[in-house]
Amino acid sequence: MQDRPSSAELLEALAELLEDEVLPSVEGPLRYRTLVGLNLTRIVEREIRLSPAQLSGERARLVALLGEQPVPGPVSDQVFDLNARLEARLRSQGAVDDPAFTADLLEALEATAREKLAVCRPGYDDYDPATEVG
Repeated sequence: MQDRPSSAELLEALAELLEDEVLPSVEGPLRYRTLVGLNLTRIVEREIRLSPAQLSGERARLVALLGEQPVPGPVSDQVFDLNARLEARLRSQGAVDDPAFTADLLEALEATAREKLAVCRPGYDDYDPATEVG
């Protein structure tokens, strides 16, 4: 691991440069491409900062849901393997008739979706369907 600035800090500095200095001085298609670059820079910065905790949380939810132990190796590989096991279980059993498992499954999927939204669309991760009108 490198000393400071970290890769996340470097990406944040790049995002600030694009937003504060480059964006105000460009127009037309270049402005649009600069906005895209700014957005991508911020997504990658959030992914670097949030991904380790997200993967650990997703792994814990999958282990609890499946009642299995994670395989040895990097957490990202474990999450991939556990998701594959969950998929195989759901495919082999068809519709899940266990209401407790279904509730746990929905809770785990919602938590994972919210964590992914926190990276790519901050603010959408705290959506509450109970606030919908009509």
